[in-house]
Amino acid sequence: MHINGIDHFNIRTRDLDRLCEFYTKVLALEIGDRPPFDSPGVWLYAGGHPILHVGIAEEGGADVDNTLPLDHIALETEGLMDAVARLEEAGIDYRMVDVPGREMKQIFVRDPDGVALELNFTNPEDLAAARA
Repeated sequence: MHINGIDHFNIRTRDLDRLCEFYTKVLALEIGDRPPFDSPGVWLYAGGHPILHVGIAEEGGADVDNTLPLDHIALETEGLMDAVARLEEAGIDYRMVDVPGREMKQIFVRDPDGVALELNFTNPEDLAAARA
């Protein structure tokens, strides 16, 4: 497994319009394309790359936990099968998902302090191995 860099960070808000106004008007990020997830949110771009994903945190909802407003940090990653083997060998719980409308696999895992990490795999070799 190899981490190539930070892909994006994700935060949750109770006021999407207010937060988007701050990031677009004050920090000059642009609202851009987002896969058709079941949950509401926006992706904010810098230089054509989505660097901030924003989701909705519902008052009293199950998604509100100790990480609010930081939801997770995403890492651009290669070596899907090695990552799975490492997590399983260490006995660490994880969740693997497909991103709708994208050629991407994701693994969600928490570090020992509870910070959520999203490992993104887009390498064609990783995607082929996952299909096998």
